[in-house]
Amino acid sequence: NVLATAVAQGIRGDELKELVVVVEAEEAASPCGACRQVLAELLSLDTPIFLHNLRHLQTVSTTLGDLLPRAFLPGSIKPVPNLEDD
Repeated sequence: NVLATAVAQGIRGDELKELVVVVEAEEAASPCGACRQVLAELLSLDTPIFLHNLRHLQTVSTTLGDLLPRAFLPGSIKPVPNLEDD
C-alpha cells in the first residue's frame, strides 16, 4: 500500500500532513481497521483525512482521531515493574 511504500522510502510520519483516500464507488470509503491502526502509529490523531468519491465527486473531511477513537498507541502500555528485583 502507499503508506508502507512511503515509509520504506524513508518518509517519516511527521512529514505527512494529510491523507487522501480516493475511490470510484457509490460512497466515499475510509481506511480499513488494520490500516487505521498503522496510521495511528505513524501520524498524529489530528491528521486531516479526506475521503473522496470519484463517482459522485463527494468528499468527506475527518481526522484520524475521529476514524479511530480510543486508539492503541505506542505509549498505551505502561512498563510493569520487575517483581524479581525486590
